[in-house]
Amino acid sequence: MSFPVITTIILTYHRPKLLARAINSVLSQTYPHIRICIYDNGNDKETFDVVTALMKKNKRIIYHRHDSNIGGAANIDYGMRRVDTEYFSFLSDDDVLLPTFYENSIYAFSLHSDAMFISSRVIAMTEMGSVVGRRPDYFPAGYYAPPKGIECLARYGPPTWTGILFRTDVINKLGLVDLDMGLISDYDYELKVAASYPYVVIDSPGAIFLVHDNSTSGRTVPILESPDGRLEMLRRIQHDYNLPEHVSKLSCQMIKRRHYKALLRYIFRCSRLGDFHEIDRAANILKHVHDKGLEACVYKIFLRLRFTIKLIYVCKRLFSKKSPINSDVQCTYGKYSKYLEFDN
Repeated sequence: MSFPVITTIILTYHRPKLLARAINSVLSQTYPHIRICIYDNGNDKETFDVVTALMKKNKRIIYHRHDSNIGGAANIDYGMRRVDTEYFSFLSDDDVLLPTFYENSIYAFSLHSDAMFISSRVIAMTEMGSVVGRRPDYFPAGYYAPPKGIECLARYGPPTWTGILFRTDVINKLGLVDLDMGLISDYDYELKVAASYPYVVIDSPGAIFLVHDNSTSGRTVPILESPDGRLEMLRRIQHDYNLPEHVSKLSCQMIKRRHYKALLRYIFRCSRLGDFHEIDRAANILKHVHDKGLEACVYKIFLRLRFTIKLIYVCKRLFSKKSPINSDVQCTYGKYSKYLEFDN
């Protein structure tokens, strides 16, 4: 009996210690039929030595180091084009897979042979083991066929790619990720898939997404990135995917509403900190993407008043309550912090 092989695409840049942990998390999978393809944008000797040592112990590892840094987006494209197994997934060099991720995903594929991807829960966690949350958070587990699938992605937001196993046939049918979409290219691709094919969300946690200042998400504010790409994503939902009109309209409304609320939360958080530069950035996005120019001007001017900032801060302290969800999430998922430990 032959078993399908999974390609794990690991993209790396100058993080040898974290990379070793990521590789070992794949080698520790309970589903053994894997191929690990590492694409290195750096040229440091330590990364080369770490990977070479692991390759000597395990023949399932393939390593390619680019002559120069081609950029993260191009590296995604490079790795995706070279997949020749039945399934594939992406893993950042600072994240880890939990041991049963592939086994659970392959089982889900066996139950839903028409699904194009399986999404597991991803635990967002700091290096110290503090659980920040899970992704996707409120997305119910289940089988999602079009057009319901794209509506649910719009309602609940995008699953994190670290916890997704793709069927490679998706590349043949829909092509590669549109890297011109910037940091939302993953969400755009998920929507593109969901418009035409089913997918499955399972409850079991499959990976840990490391939250730290040196990650891409730590260095950037995703809701402020790729405003033109966000508008293009909405245009595609409305015109390119042949969706029923009510579905495309509702999906766009939900995506814009989630983004709008996130922008407002960010603006008020920055106002408390007195970060007026970030308030201006967020207000400009509010104007550009949501066509709320007057509202953006109000935030720019009004939130500069020191009294208002103090009032917002005091009101937040008086009326906010500690969310019980955080403590529940910590209790439920904190045990997985052991997988962030480094091998000696």
